[in-house]
Amino acid sequence: SHTSTLLPNGKVLIAGGFAGSGGESNPYTTAELFDVSSGTFQSVGSMSVGRSGHTATLLKNGKVLIVGGWTGHYDGLGSAEIYDPASGAFTPTGNMVIERAGNTATLLPDGRVLVVGGVDRQENAIASAEIYDPATGKFVQTGSMAEPRGAHTAAALKDGKVLIVGGGSGHYPSQNIYRSAELFD
Repeated sequence: SHTSTLLPNGKVLIAGGFAGSGGESNPYTTAELFDVSSGTFQSVGSMSVGRSGHTATLLKNGKVLIVGGWTGHYDGLGSAEIYDPASGAFTPTGNMVIERAGNTATLLPDGRVLVVGGVDRQENAIASAEIYDPATGKFVQTGSMAEPRGAHTAAALKDGKVLIVGGGSGHYPSQNIYRSAELFD
């Protein structure tokens, strides 16, 4: 439940996650860079809160937006932070409008990030969506999906729309699995 993000310099940022049975209640704050050319890992700064089931989105300025996720005792579930490859540091940014984990985060053509669905503290799927603006560091609520979705996928399309596919009524849906898709315009 960690994230891996390819950076413009060719290295890969690996952030958060957890280890072992029951480890999801104590996710990692740590992050590492994987250097593809040397095959080595290097520790970098720590996130402000341990996260698993979060998202990491490469922004147009080369920084990485880290959003939501399970944070142990749910502290910081609605929080977000920015990783700066130049300094190797994580810095808190605005909080989401709705706390969520297991959501998707998709870079839009204008540089903003669409955050969609996921699950709440009770692991019920969420239909809401919000947009993060790197220029202001704030999240703003936008239109909701027709169905609440967790464990879904999202893909940016060439026309600027975002295709949301599948998922279900919870984080690891064992029932109410969706075969449907929706478009964000």
